[in-house]
Amino acid sequence: MGLDPASDPLAEVFRPAPLGRVVKRRPSREVRAQAHAIRDAVRAADCRNATVDQLLPLVREYPQSEELQKIVARLLTELNDERALEAWLGISMRFPASMDAFRNLVDLVLRSKGKAAVRTIVRARFPRMPARLDQLLAYAEACDAIGQTDDSGAAFGLVARAFSKRKEAWLLFAAWLEEEIGMHRSVVTLLRRIAAGAWLGPPLLQEDKRLHAVISDFEHVDAVALNGSSLASVRVLEALFDRILDDRRRALSAPAPTSGKLVLLTGSLGAGGAERQFVTTAVGLRAMSLQQRTLPDGLVLDEVHVVARSLVDREDGSFYVADLQRAGIQVESYREWPDFGGDLASSVARPTLRALGFLPWSTAEAVIKLSDRLKEMKPAVVHIWQDGLVYAAGLAALLAGVPRIVLSGRSTPPPDRRENYLVEYDVIYKSLLQAPGVVLSVNSRHAAGRYANWLDIDERAIVVMPNGVAPLSIEAGSASPAMFSTFEARTGQGAMTIGSVMRLDEVKRPLLWVDAAAAILVRVPTMRFIVVGDGPYRKRMLRRATKLGVASRCLFVGRTADVGYWLSKMDLLMLLSEHEGLPNALIEAQLAGVPVIASAAGGTAETVIPGKTGLVTSVKATPDEIANKIAALAGEPDRLKNMASEARTWAMQAFPIPRMLSNTLNLYAAAGVTSEPHVTRGES
Repeated sequence: MGLDPASDPLAEVFRPAPLGRVVKRRPSREVRAQAHAIRDAVRAADCRNATVDQLLPLVREYPQSEELQKIVARLLTELNDERALEAWLGISMRFPASMDAFRNLVDLVLRSKGKAAVRTIVRARFPRMPARLDQLLAYAEACDAIGQTDDSGAAFGLVARAFSKRKEAWLLFAAWLEEEIGMHRSVVTLLRRIAAGAWLGPPLLQEDKRLHAVISDFEHVDAVALNGSSLASVRVLEALFDRILDDRRRALSAPAPTSGKLVLLTGSLGAGGAERQFVTTAVGLRAMSLQQRTLPDGLVLDEVHVVARSLVDREDGSFYVADLQRAGIQVESYREWPDFGGDLASSVARPTLRALGFLPWSTAEAVIKLSDRLKEMKPAVVHIWQDGLVYAAGLAALLAGVPRIVLSGRSTPPPDRRENYLVEYDVIYKSLLQAPGVVLSVNSRHAAGRYANWLDIDERAIVVMPNGVAPLSIEAGSASPAMFSTFEARTGQGAMTIGSVMRLDEVKRPLLWVDAAAAILVRVPTMRFIVVGDGPYRKRMLRRATKLGVASRCLFVGRTADVGYWLSKMDLLMLLSEHEGLPNALIEAQLAGVPVIASAAGGTAETVIPGKTGLVTSVKATPDEIANKIAALAGEPDRLKNMASEARTWAMQAFPIPRMLSNTLNLYAAAGVTSEPHVTRGES
């Protein structure tokens, strides 16, 4: 497999201790803080050749501290240091009970060595099916990653039966049914809702007849029965929020601070439009003077911090970290923070434990990790991005007593994406918006209407704040021009080029994109296509293009920082998403003078002047419908040229970054107005 434990960069600290030296077992809070400070300094240096030498003395002092060793290993992982593999292997050997270390080892080995190497690791670590729940789940996930569906299915089944109160097990099991067995989507949706509501337990899986009966009758299940407030989880959450909101109303009667930190929270810093907007906001606010960051009510935002769930969960999880660090912004991952602030007895999250048991583990984990740390940081404002984090981080910010909390939806609400929806989210979101000092913003009028319908609130209570976007540089390194030169030699100079910039996942409908490209080529055989981006659907797109015989006319660039360069090579950008917020890709294309054609998903229509800067299709447009529109446009070069000019002018006027930053500060000021609750329909 090519892994050598002797190459472990941490190995040197485990030489026998000199006689008389006391081996310390557990580092103090101060030592842990010192380790985190060293780690943050290395991250801030943005240096790929950074070493871990400063951390090794601490590891040597506390050789039995798994936490300190994992800090080193995570740092090596983020720096793409080849020693990261051996470091995680060493930690896994020294701490065989650490499933965190095992998961990181599996992830790195899968990326660099492939599935066969992971199989070797799994067989060595688990010669037989493990019995402990944490080990069973890690085993199931590893088997799933390498395609051992029989083993992963058996393990997920055991998890679901044995760990019935942790709803994440049910969600994982449902995902396995959907992806590996290919069960009907409605059945999987039912299982996810079962996981959310606690109204059916593990016997459902043990009694095949009952399972069959529920599945066969799925279309007749009363939605009210599934979503009713009689669910135990809903009752528990309502009681929890009643107490939290009472406490908050009393606490906010105290004098407000005159200055404090701004903490921006996000689920991811990977490549994506929402992440790019998050970074633009953070960097823009950080660049302001203290006077500019003084809100109309006098509150001074004296520091800007960024916290993400993880920087290593995704292959591109740290994509934007360097941009933030160059701006002088500290970046932290809350998954590295201790549970309950290191002390459950005094944790502000302790009273929530019963309620957390009804939520997906990722949500519960965020509350457990964030609550006490936010209380310690004492931010004046917490700005939470992306719906997946709003529920957990909003609750954590309330528990921590943060005076101003801003929730930012970046797409349509969860009920519009049923696969991500749990009935508990209704209670959490509505309760958050009842709290003084909490405001909700979205980036499109479409999203505001959808949230208002879902939450039964006046749409005027939701702040609509369009994205701010800057033109991208067309400068590029040598790799992109060389790639384009080869593609141009194959497809001919001067050919009309249709492109896209997107994450290649299900929401963007990349297979429909390829089908549309094939239909276009039937009408205009000289057309060519460029796709910029990466994701789980990349291989499927390649296979579809090959099957349809259009692969030679397509270039799949992958993930790149040279987006502006590739936009300069496009005559039209095509985006056919099923769901969208306010897509940056369409705005950036128009800023580059590239007209667009896009499906009418979410706030897409708000980024385009139909007929002048681009074309908008229905959400369910067919490949032939799309191809006919583009073929007609290709036959009118003067119209296409005029659209390019109109697009640049429109985008510059509609989406300037200074206006977005000013609106963001006004949003923070609005959160300080605690006397006016959200207006509910039916109220005067």
